[in-house]
Parts: sequence; structure tokens; C-alpha cells
Amino acid sequence: MLVAALATGATQPEAARMAGMSERTVRRRLDEPAFADRVAAERRAVATRTAARITALASRDAVAVLRELMVDANVAPSVRLRAALGALTVAPAWRDNGELEATVTALEARLPQEWRLTP
Repeated sequence: MLVAALATGATQPEAARMAGMSERTVRRRLDEPAFADRVAAERRAVATRTAARITALASRDAVAVLRELMVDANVAPSVRLRAALGALTVAPAWRDNGELEATVTALEARLPQEWRLTP
């Protein structure tokens, strides 16, 4: 409970209340390197899950909206142009992000376990 609370942004006093312990205990636990590492790993996991959810939303719904705007003859030409430009602007970033993720994953696989950011 404490790890989850701290990893999702709770302050130390809030995390202490949620976990049913004193703030002093929370501070002591955070001073333990192994515990601090668990909190950091959970924060990364939370960020990764959040990014995946946002990516799924963007790739499904936002792309559908862009497509509708770009092909609908009843939409003003200026809106259609902005939709097309928006799609052209973000497409390279999406591609680059995927390539970068693959590169980082391949490089991490070559590192000793204790140097890796992800377990």
C-alpha cells in the first residue's frame, strides 16, 4: 500500500495515512535504498501504463477524428488543412518514438542487470 501510494503521487503524510503508519516510518522506509528502489520502479511502471493508455486513446480515437476531418467535404477547407498538417506533424514523432523504444530495449538487454532502469 505504501509503495503504491508514493508511486502514484501521494505526499509522505498522505501515504502514511493511507498505509496506516506514521510519517516518521515513511521517511525511514524511504531512507532504505531497497525500498526507495521499489518506489522508483513502481513510479516507472505507473508512468509506462499511463503512457500506454494515452497512446491507445490517441492511436484509436484521435486518428479517427483526424481522418473524419480530413475526408469530410462538409468540413471547412481550413479545418481539413489543419487536420492534415497535424497528422503530418505528429507522424514522424510517433515513428521515432517506436524506433527509440526498440533501440533502448536492445541496449538495455546488453547491460548487466544491475545497470538496467527496468527490471
